Amino acid sequence: MARSLDPSFSVMDAFEREALLTLLRASHESERTLAAYQLRRLVSRAAREMSGETFGRFEDELYSTLFRMVHHGGDVEERLGGVAAIEALVGAPSAEPETKGIKFANVLSNALKQCCVGDGRGGSSQFLGSPEGQRQFVTRTAAALGRLARRGPASSSDHVEFEVGRALEWLQRPAGADGHLGGAKAAADAPGGAQRRLAACLVLRELAKHAPTLFYARVRDFFERVWPALMDARSPDVREAAAAALGAALEIVARRPTAQHSHFYCAIYAKAHAALAPH
Repeated sequence: MARSLDPSFSVMDAFEREALLTLLRASHESERTLAAYQLRRLVSRAAREMSGETFGRFEDELYSTLFRMVHHGGDVEERLGGVAAIEALVGAPSAEPETKGIKFANVLSNALKQCCVGDGRGGSSQFLGSPEGQRQFVTRTAAALGRLARRGPASSSDHVEFEVGRALEWLQRPAGADGHLGGAKAAADAPGGAQRRLAACLVLRELAKHAPTLFYARVRDFFERVWPALMDARSPDVREAAAAALGAALEIVARRPTAQHSHFYCAIYAKAHAALAPH
């Protein structure tokens, strides 16, 4: 059961509050998405009708509630609702666009870390319940990060670079249960290793699609590190996400033809051919 809104929104009428309650209660993705975009329209209307000071207070209260939903929601649906709202509000009017972009980036990034690595006390994705709930949360959070990379303020470039770097680390050496990076044994044995590889591939795919110029700076590292995920023997989800990320990266390379890229194509072909060869 989703919790009621903690603070009452002094700058919102009953219709706005009901939209958020719908967002909190929604059990299907289509309903959450519809409610999130209803919320976006309400924010746009508030920006037109309220004074700057009142709209600033409105945003502060609204975002505080959405951030609590993402990090402390009582069930996976509530947390997914918070992510859906943040994704919908990326391009919405704001009293402080730069500050909003930074806050959104931090909330989504920390949520992904909490799900895939934990909070430093040994916990990780238990708060999301079933593996399906975990997969949905990681998928939607990665999509929101991609939208933020495309539609967010100019300062989001630093965030994109951070997310690409972290995702590549998760592909190379998955973290142990305590969040520290380990070697090959940790990669094989660490709880949540598949979850981190899945998250890494989903994030890299989204950022390759929505921030190709920034992604291209690390494309060589990506090609070197994506293969263990492509060959993941235990998780079809990881393999499919890795293949999608590889496809997005190859599209970037194809749009920037250079002599060096022939090396990428040959290396990819050789590895794929070797993987298909009988053993």
